[in-house]
Amino acid sequence: LVLVLVLVLVLVLVRTVAIIPPPLPRDFHRPLLQHQPHLRRSYVKVHYAKLSILSAMLLLMYALRTRGQAYLALTYLTSSKMSYIVLGNAVVAGAVSSFHLFTRIFLGGLRQAETEAIGESIRWNVTETCIALTIFRSEVDVAMGGMFLMLVVGKCLHWAAELRGSNLRMTEEAFYFLDGDEVGVGVGVGHSKGSGVGMRMAHAFTVERRRDAHNIKRIVFGTAALSKSSDPSALLDAAYSKGYRRFDLAHTYGGGQSEILFGRWLESRSGTIDRGELNIITKGGIGDDAFGDPDRPLLTRRGLREEVDESLHALRVDRVDLYMYHRDDVRLSVEQFVDWINDVGVSTGKVERWGVSNWTFERFKAAHSYAKAKGLVPPSTNSPQYSLANPSDGEIWPSTYSISGQDKEEEIDWYQDRGVELLCWEVLAKGFMAKADLWPEHEVDPASLDAPVERGSDEWRLQRMQRAYCHAENYRRRHLAVRLADLTGVNLAQIAMLYPLTRGRHISVIFGSSKVDHLDDMVALQHMNIDDEAMMLLAGHREVMMTDADADADKEEEGFAFLPRMMGLGRNRIRPIQLTAKAREAKIAAEKKVAERMPVAFTATSTSSSARGIGRSS
Repeated sequence: LVLVLVLVLVLVLVRTVAIIPPPLPRDFHRPLLQHQPHLRRSYVKVHYAKLSILSAMLLLMYALRTRGQAYLALTYLTSSKMSYIVLGNAVVAGAVSSFHLFTRIFLGGLRQAETEAIGESIRWNVTETCIALTIFRSEVDVAMGGMFLMLVVGKCLHWAAELRGSNLRMTEEAFYFLDGDEVGVGVGVGHSKGSGVGMRMAHAFTVERRRDAHNIKRIVFGTAALSKSSDPSALLDAAYSKGYRRFDLAHTYGGGQSEILFGRWLESRSGTIDRGELNIITKGGIGDDAFGDPDRPLLTRRGLREEVDESLHALRVDRVDLYMYHRDDVRLSVEQFVDWINDVGVSTGKVERWGVSNWTFERFKAAHSYAKAKGLVPPSTNSPQYSLANPSDGEIWPSTYSISGQDKEEEIDWYQDRGVELLCWEVLAKGFMAKADLWPEHEVDPASLDAPVERGSDEWRLQRMQRAYCHAENYRRRHLAVRLADLTGVNLAQIAMLYPLTRGRHISVIFGSSKVDHLDDMVALQHMNIDDEAMMLLAGHREVMMTDADADADKEEEGFAFLPRMMGLGRNRIRPIQLTAKAREAKIAAEKKVAERMPVAFTATSTSSSARGIGRSS
């Protein structure tokens, strides 16, 4: 009985330790929090310890009131099975609370990756130890159970300290500094020297490894360039064998060849590939327009029916899982779009779900509301541009729409609240977020971006891409992404693809490539996640800046003691510093100055001897 009780208490301990919340700074970006369920759960207070202690107190009161004497009450408590369970649970609650308190005092709380690592260690090591104790079951008693619990708590503290120390040794801090008219990014520990304003990143700047962090279905294989592949069938075979099950196509991709090639491949593999496993996405509604011309021939109900039938015939299927309007056309009302697709596609069984691509937030909301009000099937997907690279004017190609800007956070929230998928395209920004040396900042001539060129030509495409992506903020983001990739052993393209995946579970990304190793890189993303501090820094939501006076004051007030303050054994700046009102004003002024003078440049600086000393003491 005691052994079973110990096992139950250990399982409770494992579950409780696994949900100990990491510390969240006061200026934590709320929209970001809403789209990371593990953070939202940890933000809720866990009342396990309170309830356990309360139940133990009620049990003591019950024993005293019913027995009348302390001796009789003690006899009851030491002989009742229920008393053992309730009191033992209270002891476990006290142990968990002690662990939580110690980690708060010494480490400023645990980060998400540390809680997961400790939970995984407990799950296996403690379970094996409990099984081994069955060999000595005749000697197992309450005293041994108590000692074993103390051992588990002590070992958890050891694991926590070991994980934090390992992180401090392996992860260098990065910080920005603005000194006079010079702008740069350095790597090291501590604050910038000299006058001016400094910005610092906290040490939690990493990519977390967590099994099945993202569903593989959120990584969609794109076929826009399938017709350019030397062996399209072999490429699709490779994608399927590596786990890709969703395929993005369109009536206009490759002049219609992408759908035809995919249909041939699917039919030729009918004996080995189950159609039910695949999720086929295709787009139409713009005729043969390959550029999204807003003056293209007007779509009609009959034209939509013909395009849907042509796509099904090319794909050699009787239905598609998702059909999307490839572009919006403001000359038509949203009511017409909703009525037509419900009539042509949904009601006939040719379309399982429908959505739109490159629709503005206002038009999508109107279509969604109209469908709900009329009892029709509403759009379940919008496909905007979303990337770590934010287009300068919000539009890369004619009649497209982007949600990459910080002002689109509320839109992204709205989609998640209503269960609408965001199927994002051009996540790698045409290679800008895949190759660190593509379009170097000093080689891009802003004057050439407005020169008249022939529409649809290579020069026209290059001009639009550089105009959209080649600006100071995107270079800043790319420099940070490169640094994050170097620190964590991944590549730039993986960081760029992880950015929208980490932002919300309702966000999917489209990726297409003709190289097999690139397919492997993207499949590996299902087991990775960008940590919260890195997400905020990449998005520009968190830029900690301090004047010299603020830095001096911060040493006394904002830092978090690695050891209790009363011991006076130095400090370790583990918890991210807070952005004061004074620093916020300096930040705004500095950003204006940066925009006027010069773009952000990246320079790697060696860590100072004093910084290395802090790292060793950590």
